[in-house]
Order: sequence, then C-alpha cells, then structure tokens
Amino acid sequence: MPKKAKQATRKTVSFGGGRYEYRTPRAIAPGTKVISFFVTFEEALKLSLALQAGLLDLNEFKRSGAGLKRGLCLAVYMDRPDSPGSRINVLKATLRERERK
Repeated sequence: MPKKAKQATRKTVSFGGGRYEYRTPRAIAPGTKVISFFVTFEEALKLSLALQAGLLDLNEFKRSGAGLKRGLCLAVYMDRPDSPGSRINVLKATLRERERK
C-alpha cells in the first residue's frame, strides 16, 4: 500500500509558561477593558523564566530590518468545561507591519 503524504504542520516555538489560578471578570463581555490573571508565586516564577528565555532569544536579532518583525506572543488558554487548562504560554512570534506602530 502507498504511504500517505505527510501534511505540513507548523510548529510554534514555546519558551514555556505557567498556570493561573483564576481571572476576573469571569465572563468576558465585548465591552471588557481589563482582564486580570492571578498566579501563584511558583507559577509566576515559571512565567518569568519563560519571558526571560524569549527575550534572550529576541536579543540575538538586530533591532532594524527583519529584527523589527520579531516578537513574543502571550497565549492565554481560558479554562473550559471540557478542558480545565488555564495556562499562559510564551511563544515566538512574527509581527505584522501595522501592529508595530
């Protein structure tokens, strides 16, 4: 039997992250201005290390040309009834032109 062709998967580089205990407001409405995330000391240390690792990686690029398009993404996974994963991950990101202004 012929082998199936592998689909191209995009890998995101994660520097790590941490879990948050809860957030306020619990229900996010369209007019919500601020969302607060509460983390324990240990999880804050993990998040700090992930941010530092990401910043050290970014520091290798020049701050002109292509280096201006480099950045970090804080991906926040909200807790859901089917998956209680309340995490904040630090990811490598490429910024769009209009977002850098």
